[in-house]
Amino acid sequence: MHQTEQQTSKIVEFLTETLKSAHSSSEEHINHFFQSTAFTLGGLVPVVFHGESFGGVTAMVIESFVKGLQAGIERTGSNVNMTIISGATSADKAPGNRL
Repeated sequence: MHQTEQQTSKIVEFLTETLKSAHSSSEEHINHFFQSTAFTLGGLVPVVFHGESFGGVTAMVIESFVKGLQAGIERTGSNVNMTIISGATSADKAPGNRL
């Protein structure tokens, strides 16, 4: 397994286990899990990117979130479809490109 895939697997495993723990507690714990995870991701963007890249990175994160949400919806068999409506493409939103 490639190093990036290993890192991704560790992150996914940690988040999954933390969510399972929250899920077994209460809806309040589940909400806190999602809020704190989103807050942490948002807080990390300025640590590694310059101000002009914030828009592109934020768009990339939101697009990935919606794609993940759609994949989860499909896995669970829910009859819901999420769509991002944007005039920019993923390439336009890449780090370093201004929106």
